[in-house]
Amino acid sequence: MERVRQIAAHLNPHFAGLLGSMLNTSNASLDRVKYSAAQVDWLDALAQAMQYVKENPTKVCFKTLKVVVMLLPGLVAGPFLHALGFTRLGPAARSLASCVQSFMGNVAGGGIFACLQSAGMSGYGRVVVENGIRVVVFVLPAA
Repeated sequence: MERVRQIAAHLNPHFAGLLGSMLNTSNASLDRVKYSAAQVDWLDALAQAMQYVKENPTKVCFKTLKVVVMLLPGLVAGPFLHALGFTRLGPAARSLASCVQSFMGNVAGGGIFACLQSAGMSGYGRVVVENGIRVVVFVLPAA
């Protein structure tokens, strides 16, 4: 930490004071966290958590699944898009996507179909679909 202060003072004296203040605040916050963590009876907390899991296995399972899908929506998006027929090479033959495209004709850029196809090809639509999955998962109640 002292070396960081020396470098900051050398680069810009005004910045050194700000950095020193930030480091002091960070150290104080870290000390508070250490103190609070030392006050917790971790074995009792673990026992309470295990008891909650035993009493509510379904709720814990669904909440864990929600967290995983929120962090990794691609685990759902990839299989979902593939099941609809949106693949890396375009709509799969004899799939729902190819059927819809044959009825639509030309696909409008920026439309829902184009976005889903882009997601299937790992383009801009992937972010849209994954965030849509996050919204659905967030809104769903946990069992």
